[in-house]
Amino acid sequence: MTGAIQPWHAPALVRLAELRARGNWPHALLLHGKPGTGRRDFARAVAAALLCENPPAALQACGSCVSCRLGAAGSHPDLKLFRSAWFEHVEGDADPADAGADEGEGAGKRLSREINVDTIRRLADFAAIASHRGGLRVALLYPADAMNHVAANTLLKTLEEPPPGLVFVLLADTLDRLLPTVRSRCQAVALAAPDATAAAAWWAEHGAGRDAAFLALADQAPFTALALAQSPIAATAARLHDALADPAALDIPALARSIETELRRADRDAPRSAAAFAADLGTVVGWLQGWIRDLIGAGSADSLRYHPARSAQLARLAGRTSLHRALDYARWLTEAARHARQPLGIALFLEDCLGRYVALFGDA
Repeated sequence: MTGAIQPWHAPALVRLAELRARGNWPHALLLHGKPGTGRRDFARAVAAALLCENPPAALQACGSCVSCRLGAAGSHPDLKLFRSAWFEHVEGDADPADAGADEGEGAGKRLSREINVDTIRRLADFAAIASHRGGLRVALLYPADAMNHVAANTLLKTLEEPPPGLVFVLLADTLDRLLPTVRSRCQAVALAAPDATAAAAWWAEHGAGRDAAFLALADQAPFTALALAQSPIAATAARLHDALADPAALDIPALARSIETELRRADRDAPRSAAAFAADLGTVVGWLQGWIRDLIGAGSADSLRYHPARSAQLARLAGRTSLHRALDYARWLTEAARHARQPLGIALFLEDCLGRYVALFGDA
């Protein structure tokens, strides 16, 4: 259960190694950064280095000692993972057989995105146990900002009186969804996202010849792009964007029904696979958000972030609506995205999204 350090995370590793070398290592580390960029592997690499019994440097694992071998096998008694089962898949490299193990999820059950109080109570139980190998113990919690309020307050009690020899490694998307009292008891370290050049280099090596357009669609998050490219609804993205490019010909009910069918099929056929977790309604709403962001950019001479290859189409569309309307629709999508996980009906939800989009170009 070791991890790899991506090149764009090297500066963060250097900073942490300096802390370790100076003896200033915190009892709780809070790593935060953009999803889909290898953050989980970074956290696991740090955990492996902390547990290594023969480290070659301040924050490196030797890879050959007993602790390193146990960690690689996922059976180190002094390393415990506490996480949302759903999050196992968003970095794109999870073992589906391991999903949900800490959440008490049985095979075939829906995977929860939330970290509840029972998970944190199990963390507290782990904190009360002495080290099996006589060294440090590591509790890895992610995504920390998925804790509900009760879970966060329960964790706070353990952070306020940390057991000796226990290191908390928390991983979060952003800091603002964490309780301030939790943040204040952790050493926060930002994990940078790759720039376009670094993401393209990663894709050339790991993308298996897939279309690099997935990288732009995933906002240069390599693992997100790979999960999307492998998703059962990968082709749906291009079909949706083709339809958005010609709103006058867009058959709203037909497109909404077909996307619903594809989402339900993906959920049924591969409910616990990494690729299936890129095939949810939130992903589709994210595609709409990326499209409207670039439409606004095309109308204001801004660079296109998600659809650079469709610049001509987006420029024409920008000329057919107003910036005010486009911004209003973008704000509406932001609110709609909050309800995408549990809509009353997928097709009806999408019809509303698409109908409002088409209305942008009426009597402008």
